[in-house]
Amino acid sequence: PPLQRRGTAGQGETQHRRRAVLGLALAGGAAALQWGSVQGDLLAPTALLAIVAGVVLVAVSLPQLVPSGTLRSVRGLPSVIAVRGLLAGCFFGAEAFVPLMLVTERSLAPAVAGLALTGGAVGWAAGAHLQGRPGLQVRRYALLTAGGLLLSVSVAALVVVLADPVPPLVLLVIWTVAGLGMGLGMASTSVLMLGLSPRGAEGRNSASLQVSQALGSVVGIGAAGAVFAAMHTRAGADAGAFLAIWSGLAVIGLLAAFVGSRARPAAPAPAPSTSLA
Repeated sequence: PPLQRRGTAGQGETQHRRRAVLGLALAGGAAALQWGSVQGDLLAPTALLAIVAGVVLVAVSLPQLVPSGTLRSVRGLPSVIAVRGLLAGCFFGAEAFVPLMLVTERSLAPAVAGLALTGGAVGWAAGAHLQGRPGLQVRRYALLTAGGLLLSVSVAALVVVLADPVPPLVLLVIWTVAGLGMGLGMASTSVLMLGLSPRGAEGRNSASLQVSQALGSVVGIGAAGAVFAAMHTRAGADAGAFLAIWSGLAVIGLLAAFVGSRARPAAPAPAPSTSLA
């Protein structure tokens, strides 16, 4: 209550309530999308209804919760917000199926398969530490591009572990590199968001960044789940499904690298000349 009394009155309170409703609509739409996408038959009435309702809710609410131009990856802050969601969708969509593949296709114990996720966490921490080094002489937007490229290459490389001659331990190395890309990219989006936000808008843009990440994760995992549900045959014979999932998500990583290059603000237009000559 004391914090509420410190808030703005009138139109400010109305705006806060409106954004809260939009946030609930977005969350509901994302949940409906994820639930509908992992049903065995996507054309079943309930699954189709959930997907359509989810798309409508997301399409209506998302543009009002992120900076204008985010969905078009406009240069500067909108691209920073957009790349956060792309990185999250690529990484978490791929990671969700790493242990499953190791258990069903390579016959590893779940505890051993989980070591790959540990490698991703270690790589993420290393990337976040590296991008924060005071002496690092690299443009921040270039780190977004580098992070997206590392992630894309790593996700694409996951398919080699499907081959029996390849030791499963190779995946630990691959996913550590993927985590490195995430550490470079995700931490850099936070720094860039604060640097590009007008004074007083840091809180709202920080919320937009989290919305982008959460939605990207849900869509990435949901899309991968839909592919797996559609292509699943039986344990030990799903190499084609994993290949389709990781190939598609690798493209999302490349898109993140491209959008990251647009995080650099456009150069201001030169002032018009006042000369009469």
